[in-house]
Parts: sequence; C-alpha cells; structure tokens
Amino acid sequence: MVEVLVADTSALIYFFHLKRLDLLSALSAEVLIPRRVLEELASGSEGDLLASEVRRRFVVVLAAELTPAMIEWGLGQGESHVLAVASARPGSEAVLDDRQARRRAVSIGVPVVGTLGLILRAKQRGLISAARPLVEELVRRKAFLSSELIAAALGRVGE
Repeated sequence: MVEVLVADTSALIYFFHLKRLDLLSALSAEVLIPRRVLEELASGSEGDLLASEVRRRFVVVLAAELTPAMIEWGLGQGESHVLAVASARPGSEAVLDDRQARRRAVSIGVPVVGTLGLILRAKQRGLISAARPLVEELVRRKAFLSSELIAAALGRVGE
C-alpha cells in the first residue's frame, strides 16, 4: 500500500463520476488534496457537491511553496501544487493524468500514477472485481486513453 496519495483534479472528478472515491482511501494510508485542487473542484459544474465530498473523505492541505522550476514549467495550478506537496512529503505518490505533469513528476523523482493506474491497482488488490467497466466509463467521460493503452492495461490484469 502506498503511504500517501496526493490527488489532482482530474482523477478526483473521474473517481467521483465512477462513484468510487472510496478506492483512493483503500489504496493508500492517506489521501492529500492541495487546497488549490479543492478550489478547482469547487469551481466546476458539480463544484459544491464534489468539493464537499472530497473535504469529507480526504485531508485538504496547503501546498508547499512552488519552486522556481515548478512555476516555469507552466503546468496548471492543481498539477503544480500536487507536485509541490508530493515532493515535500517522502512516501508520497502524485496522482496525475496530465502527460506533461507526469513527466515533470518523474524528472524531480516523485512517483506518479494516473486514474487508469489506480483502477488497475484496485483490481490487482481485489478491491474491484473487474477493471473494464470503470475503464469504459472513463472513455465515456472523455478520458484521453488510446485503444492501445486500454488494451495493454486491461491485459495486465487479465481482462
């Protein structure tokens, strides 16, 4: 089990729509949400309900200070603050779906996983009986997943 997940906006929205926010807590000892991510959630179309649910389930934290490099990367505020929190907290894994943010995480030595990776992890740990229905719902929700990536991912968990 991962000690700490630091989640970004997109993953929280996807798991909320999947009605599986519980999986984040089941996959780690603690889930941290940077305050900036909570603000992004609150500004969306389902903002009040989503932000309230996230506040109820997870720990909202102020981000560590952004380094000059993090500011120069030009990532979104949510991604930047996820990286700041995860890099300041040993044992953390950043939950990021944005490709550029994932690359930056790797470049600063922060372990990273995306929504799809967490679904696969949940399947491998027996928290869900099948990954395919959740992955299909991600696709319906316009997640940017190629058919090749989906096939490879589901193959890893025998589906």
